[in-house]
Amino acid sequence: MMPHDTTAESYVLGSLMLHSDVIDEWDELSGEYFFLPAHQTILSAIIAIRASGGSPDLLTVTQRLNERGEMESVGGPGVLTEMYGSCGGRDMGYHVAILRDYMARRRIIVAANKMLLSAKDLSTNAEEALAEAGESILGIDMGGKRDSAVAASEMIHGVMVDMERAILEKGKPRGIPTGYRDFDRMTGGLRGGQLILVAGRPGMGKSAMLMNIADRMVANGIETLCYSLEMKRNDLMKRIICARAKVSSTRLRNGAIGREEQRRIMSEGAQLAEQPLFIDDGEAPTIYELRARARKEVRKRGIKVILVDYLGLIRVAGATVKSRENEVGMVSRGLKAMAMELDIPVIAAAQLNRASELRTDVRPKLSDLRDSGSLEQDADIVTTIFRAGYYDKTDNGSDPQPAEWDVAKHREGKTGTMQMVWHPEWTRFDVAQITRLTDESSMPADEQQSISYINSTLNE
Repeated sequence: MMPHDTTAESYVLGSLMLHSDVIDEWDELSGEYFFLPAHQTILSAIIAIRASGGSPDLLTVTQRLNERGEMESVGGPGVLTEMYGSCGGRDMGYHVAILRDYMARRRIIVAANKMLLSAKDLSTNAEEALAEAGESILGIDMGGKRDSAVAASEMIHGVMVDMERAILEKGKPRGIPTGYRDFDRMTGGLRGGQLILVAGRPGMGKSAMLMNIADRMVANGIETLCYSLEMKRNDLMKRIICARAKVSSTRLRNGAIGREEQRRIMSEGAQLAEQPLFIDDGEAPTIYELRARARKEVRKRGIKVILVDYLGLIRVAGATVKSRENEVGMVSRGLKAMAMELDIPVIAAAQLNRASELRTDVRPKLSDLRDSGSLEQDADIVTTIFRAGYYDKTDNGSDPQPAEWDVAKHREGKTGTMQMVWHPEWTRFDVAQITRLTDESSMPADEQQSISYINSTLNE
């Protein structure tokens, strides 16, 4: 027998009929709050009468049940009369709390039974079963009364504090800084619950941009987790060190490195070893597995930001997915849900389709996001990477090249394009011109300070 309290259920239904307007105060009540089918039917009649503008008292509820032919299924008119006569005052809080508690317990039991069946099903992958078990438990909602409307008098204090802090901090990013100052000024830094996309054509540099962001964040002491679904973790570490040390990764592979470059590599490697960077290069997971692994790392290591390279390689378990568009939509919604659940920003690389290359102006647009319109819908910020040199086949790819990092969508603020410099040998993006923050003059790329200095300036 599932846990329930018949007396509390009868008391609540009787109170709703005795005080017909109280249903408006307890709009949280649904059929799930009641265990007995008869009680669910009575509540449905009460809600239907109120929704049509009526007053759900004893008489109207009796008439409604008779019209629907449901009176016998609820036990007859005597049951309604008994409920009506045994209820109390207008304050139902105590009894509704009892119903809410039992509803949550029933939900836990249902989730546990699903987990048990999944664990016994040997045709299901064990890791997928474990991930789905975590989703089942975390998806349980305790319910509760929700006041969606809030008075201005209740909100004003917190709003004024936020505004005063913004003025005093003179434009400093309120969220987590990426280390790219113009981007941080435009977005205010990254905040918990946000999904940020870095999109581009294959080879345009979206993976490099993700690693550059991760590099600048960990240099600032921000615990960062990277899911690398394309490259091995050792290769990513080499790429980050070469970008920091300004050493050609190609010449490094060939052993053509001078002593000064060796010194810089050793120095940057030693610094990176002391910084909070974590890389997971395991087999491409399902979205459920990814979320389960992320929960574990957030609890264990205090992760503040998660980066995923790249979104298109995340799988969706099960045979119910009928198209690539649906699959990508499920992944994007899963990443957004993960960001909301863990209250951290999630940055993911995404692929652009070939539509831009068929236009005269090859610069990417939001509509070029590949496979699904859900990407644009679910993401809070969508950025695109563009390099004109990508289409120049005569370029040997060794010299610094101009690039553009465009914020094409920003749910909470403005959009715009930042001019960048791409260093192919180091796989590194630098800002071409840092714009003025307060009274500072603009700074050309070749005069910019180190990453550590820029991060310290951001946090003065």
